[in-house]
Amino acid sequence: MSNFDAVIGRVIEGAKPSDIAVEQSLSIETVYLHSARARKLGLPMPQKVARKPRLGRERVTVSRKLLEGLGSHSAARGLTESELASRILEAVIFGHGIDALLPHGGPHA
Repeated sequence: MSNFDAVIGRVIEGAKPSDIAVEQSLSIETVYLHSARARKLGLPMPQKVARKPRLGRERVTVSRKLLEGLGSHSAARGLTESELASRILEAVIFGHGIDALLPHGGPHA
């Protein structure tokens, strides 16, 4: 049996690509390539399962310089810099701090 056949057999059984890669001593990229090839050939492959969206957690990029500035404050509170940055943003947004920071309702000049 070829690697392709072994991989596709396990995919059809519902095995995870990472498990198949370990079992077959292949890279995970090879497992994905075999799966893509099988789909192109029209083999009865299981549908990819969409990941559930993570609700309530969006990403905001904060510069390293700002995070470093929060270092001593976050350590004193037992938080990471990212956790403290998130709490500060929540307080500003939900505590109506935006109006305090930008009192004229527009961009700060």
